[in-house]
Amino acid sequence: MAILSPERTYIRPAAVAGSFYPADRFVLRERVQREIRSATTAVVTMATEGIVHPTIPKAIIVPHAGYTYSGSTAALAYALLERGRGEVTRAVIVGPTHRVAVRGVACCNASAFDTPLGAMTVDRDAEQYALDHAPAMIVNDDTHRQEHAVEVQLPFVRETLGNVEIVPLNAGDATPREVGDVLRALWGGPETVIIISSDLSHYYPHEKARHLDDQTIGRICECNLPINPDQACGAIPVNGLLDVCIEKGLHPVLLGRATSGDDNEVSVAGEPRVPIADTNEAVVGYASFAIWEAPHDGGADNAGSASARACATMAPMRTCATGSFSPGSDDENDTKDPPAVSSDEMPAIGAPSSAASHAQPAPHPHAIRTPVQAVRDALARQNAQRAQRPTGLAGLVKHTEEYAHLADDPETYASDPATNTTGMIPLDAGNDLLVVARNAIARELNRPPVGEPSNTTSKWLDRKAATFVTLTENERLRGCIGTLHARESLRDDVARHAVDAAFNDPRFAPVQNEEYPMLHIEVSVLSEPERIEGVHSRGDLLDRLHPYSDGLVLRYGPHLATYLPQVWEQLSDPRDFVTHLLLKAGLPGDFWDEGIVAERYSVITFSEPEK
Repeated sequence: MAILSPERTYIRPAAVAGSFYPADRFVLRERVQREIRSATTAVVTMATEGIVHPTIPKAIIVPHAGYTYSGSTAALAYALLERGRGEVTRAVIVGPTHRVAVRGVACCNASAFDTPLGAMTVDRDAEQYALDHAPAMIVNDDTHRQEHAVEVQLPFVRETLGNVEIVPLNAGDATPREVGDVLRALWGGPETVIIISSDLSHYYPHEKARHLDDQTIGRICECNLPINPDQACGAIPVNGLLDVCIEKGLHPVLLGRATSGDDNEVSVAGEPRVPIADTNEAVVGYASFAIWEAPHDGGADNAGSASARACATMAPMRTCATGSFSPGSDDENDTKDPPAVSSDEMPAIGAPSSAASHAQPAPHPHAIRTPVQAVRDALARQNAQRAQRPTGLAGLVKHTEEYAHLADDPETYASDPATNTTGMIPLDAGNDLLVVARNAIARELNRPPVGEPSNTTSKWLDRKAATFVTLTENERLRGCIGTLHARESLRDDVARHAVDAAFNDPRFAPVQNEEYPMLHIEVSVLSEPERIEGVHSRGDLLDRLHPYSDGLVLRYGPHLATYLPQVWEQLSDPRDFVTHLLLKAGLPGDFWDEGIVAERYSVITFSEPEK
C-alpha cells in the first residue's frame, strides 16, 4: 500500500501555461469566461430540446488540447458544471500519461497545483483514502511534472466551480476495473464531480477522423468497452468511468464534437457537423459528454436513447466575445455595499430552433427539477408578456405587466413623493432612471450623454430606494448588480449599480466600447424586504409564495441570495424557484432548516424598448 509523504510536499508549477492556454491571468480569465458564456447558450438550447438536463452532472468527459482548438468543446461540459458552484467542493480529474508512463493510476505528493489564476489545493486525504482502498492507486511525482491533460482543466474548474479542492490523477497501464475502483473510492456524493480528460483520434485525414470519432462517440454513449488508445488518447481513464457507469446503470450524454480543423467551432448535439474545409488535413478529434447520477437519470434505457438522439445529429456553435449569460453563479456581486447581492436571473432564452418548433421531442429523462415543457411554457409566457407591455413616456420606458395601469391612471400615485404612500414611481421618473443608468456607463466609456433627467423628476430621483440594474445584450445577461436595502438616492444608486453591472460583475468581462449601443438596460426599484411569517418548513414557504410578483430573499447564517420577480418567467414552479435559490446561496438544493429566514419584496421595473 502506497502512502503520501508529508515531508515531500510541494506546489506543482504550471507546466504548459503560455502554450496550451494564456499565461496572463487576466487574459486567461477572460478567455475561459467567454468560452463558458457561449457554451451556456448552447446548453440552454439543448435543454429546451430535451437533449440534456440543465443541472449539475456527476461526471464529464472533456478534451485537453490547447484552448484554441478544443476550448469551446470543453466549455459545453463546464457550462453545466457551473451550476454546482457552492455545492461542489471537490473535483477528481483523471487524464492519461503522455510523457512518463506508469503502471496504475498515479497521484503525486503535491499539496497544490499552481495556475495563473492561483494555486488549487490538492485533497490529500481523499488521495490517501484511494491509496488505501484501490489497489491500482500509486504515488508518482515524475508523471505529473510535465503532463498537460489534468493541468489544462484547472482554469475551467476554477472559473466555474471556484477554488475547490482537486484530486489530480494520471492513469497509465490499468484495466477498466482498476481505474473504476479508483473512481469508486473517490465517487463521493454531490460534493464531488469526476472529470475525465481525453481527446479522440489523432492525425487522421479530416474526413476519416470524423468517421472514426463518430464510431468512438457511439461506443462511449453505449458504454461499449473497451475504448482503445488509437480511438481516444485518454482511453484508459474513459474506460474506468464507463466501468462505473455500467455498474450504476448510467449513460454518457454527448454535448458536442469537433476537430482541430474546425477552427474552434463545435457542433453541438442535435444538428449536423460544420463543413470540412480540407478533407485531407490531419486533425485531432474532440468531444464532450456529461453523465447524470440517479435519481436524475431516469433509467439507463431512457438515458441511452436520449444520448443516441444526441449522437445522431449536431448543430454548429462558434465562440463569441460578448453578450452571453451565466446562470447558476453564486457570486454576490455588490461587494461595496453589503448585504447587496447579484440578482443572478435565469437567462432569457431565445426562441427554439425551427427544428424544435416542428418536432416536439420527449422530455429528457433527466428533466426533473426543470422540465423541458416548463421551460417552453416560460418562453411562451415571456414572449406574450413582452408583446403586451405598453410603451411609457418618451417611448423609452417599458414596465412590467403588473404595473401597466400606471400609464393610464396617473392618479394612482401622488405627484409629490413626500405624500406618496403606494411605493409607485411615475413613468417619467422611470424614464429618467434609464437615462441616469445609460449616462453612467457612457461616462466610463468616454461617450457623450444621451440626455439629462428633467427638473420635474428631481424630487423623485432624490428619494432613497434600493435598485438592481440589469444589462442584457441580444437577450443574454451581460451583468446584474444591485442592493436589497435603500442607502442612497435613486439617482446615485442606479448610477453606481449601472457602472458595477457593466464593469465590475465578476461573472463577465467588462463591457467594451463597441458593445455600448447593443446594451439593453433595465432598472428594478425594490420595496423594502419583509419577513414571510409562519415559515417553519419548505412546504410553508411554498404555500406562501406569490409567483410572478414576489422577489425572494433567503438567509441562513452567512448564506444569502435573492431572485428578482422576473426570474419567475424562467422558474415558474415555486419548488424549482426555491431549489435554485438555495443552490445560489451555496446550500444544497434540497436543504431546509428552521433557521432559514425568508423575505419577500416587490419591484417596479423600467426597461428600455427592445432593440
